[in-house]
Amino acid sequence: MVFASDVIISDHKYSTVVPAAMTKETSIVHELTDMDLAMKHHYLCGLYYFRDIAHFETMVLKEPMFRLLVTYFPVAGRIRVDDVTGRPYIKCNDSGIRIVEARCNVSLEEWVLLHGTGVVDLEEEGFKHQLVPRHFIARPPEHQLSPLLLVQFTWFEGGGFSLGLRWSHILGDISTAVGFINHYGKLLAGNTILVHKNNNKNDDINTSNRKAESTSVLKQVDTSERYWAVVNKQKMATMSFTVSKNHLSEIIGSTGTLQMQHQRAFEIISAKIWHWMAGIRQDKEPTTITICRPTPTHNHGITSNMQSITTVRRLAGEMDVGELAAAITDAGGDAVADYDGAPETDVILYGANLTFVYMDGVEVDGLEIQGRKAVGVEYVIDGVGDDGFVLIWNISGGGGTRVTVVLPKHQLGLLSQHICASFDH
Repeated sequence: MVFASDVIISDHKYSTVVPAAMTKETSIVHELTDMDLAMKHHYLCGLYYFRDIAHFETMVLKEPMFRLLVTYFPVAGRIRVDDVTGRPYIKCNDSGIRIVEARCNVSLEEWVLLHGTGVVDLEEEGFKHQLVPRHFIARPPEHQLSPLLLVQFTWFEGGGFSLGLRWSHILGDISTAVGFINHYGKLLAGNTILVHKNNNKNDDINTSNRKAESTSVLKQVDTSERYWAVVNKQKMATMSFTVSKNHLSEIIGSTGTLQMQHQRAFEIISAKIWHWMAGIRQDKEPTTITICRPTPTHNHGITSNMQSITTVRRLAGEMDVGELAAAITDAGGDAVADYDGAPETDVILYGANLTFVYMDGVEVDGLEIQGRKAVGVEYVIDGVGDDGFVLIWNISGGGGTRVTVVLPKHQLGLLSQHICASFDH
């Protein structure tokens, strides 16, 4: 039997991958929108597990990244600050991304058995225990040395393999990051990729045309003096679980509401969690939630933080799950980005309110290596505010719906009791 104290991740090797061709002089400066800058304290962590993967030579794994960065050239850049305005931008100077290689002394199956479920403390243990590098962009003047993307390849005993990435959200939203890594898989398989380039970036939050209630989605927060990193008032933790179609049917049946039969998994799960959180936070019930979805095309250029963002305001504790699900479905485009990118002001989106992100139409588990899809995929945001964050996406092939929650640790402990009683994970 293997214990957590027996697991060692070692033999770390660090290198840098740069674009295979120099970035054109006309593209050296990548201006950041107000929304990009509002996301600078958020970092996306992704982790893919693969079983029975033949060992790659290091250069075979790296080579597609060189070519991919020719298209995604801002990813290989570094943050700079305008001398006059103080506004940050990305200098596309081909400094590259950081690659980490490591080995684990247990098998993938043993690792998943030890770390695959339960509540994980984000600060003390990191996301999935060192399979994803933990790194923050330094504040000026040290920012010039901070890579915007780190990728880690970890080999397990017996042929298991994981790919972890830490994506600075200032580059683009979750759909942008997933598109990047899926394109990497296609290049690794010997295929070509076509990425639509559209440099007409829009500073405004994309909203729908439905009736709206004016509510801000951003909040000022305490941050580190050295890094673009949120300083939470409470210790944050995360857990992930899968909701099957059978469990959705049970939720619908328990409400006794016919209208629920026409709701999607996202609305049902979000309403259920919101209702639970109203009970957990009785002294500070979350009456406003933020909902983020990819825009209809979610293709606004190489990198983009163009999400459709709305809010819903309800007294969740006084409503049933069916009513909350209907309110989420009918949510209008009421997001207000009251932020002008001022460098002296630190704001966040995720966790400003209890935030639900739905990756509708995004193939989160689309990465393939050696013709195989990952046997497990996890995504989480580092830098979530104290009000919490929920990421929801549909597993391909009808495998259910994957849910990741980030909350203050004591609240997540209470929520996990509801989750364990209702869903498999």
